[in-house]
Amino acid sequence: MGDPVSGVILGLPSLLTACVDCFKYVQIARNFGSDYERCLLALDITKLRLSRWGVSVGISSNDSPFPTVGSLDEKDSQLAKELLKSIMRSFEQAKTTSRRIEKSLREQNPTGSSLAMFNPETDLNLDYSSIHRTLDGILTKRQTSSSILGKA
Repeated sequence: MGDPVSGVILGLPSLLTACVDCFKYVQIARNFGSDYERCLLALDITKLRLSRWGVSVGISSNDSPFPTVGSLDEKDSQLAKELLKSIMRSFEQAKTTSRRIEKSLREQNPTGSSLAMFNPETDLNLDYSSIHRTLDGILTKRQTSSSILGKA
């Protein structure tokens, strides 16, 4: 029978990747206005910080040039797992709320103009777009090929 701590630690890299990937699902409406770009970059930075944390505590599932603190003990592994699960639950709650709001808006305005979403690839000004691509590139290098996006 395997060590129970190993099971927790083996699950942490994929849980971390899933949490970081959830940021890709955040959509910001066009009527968010000029704050859209700043909010998108704030999300990019938060996503990058979460992935950096995973590397620093040694639960990142890829080889990284960044130094790691080392493996977590059982108590810290459980805490990390609970924190990451909490982040996933928060994204699920936000997704449910978003769908409810979207449904309500569609009923109020069938043309859907208030539901138009920004596309970071086409709607960012050049300065913000460059920063967004740079942050996304760093994150892509840090992540492994396993992703919940591929499983969804």
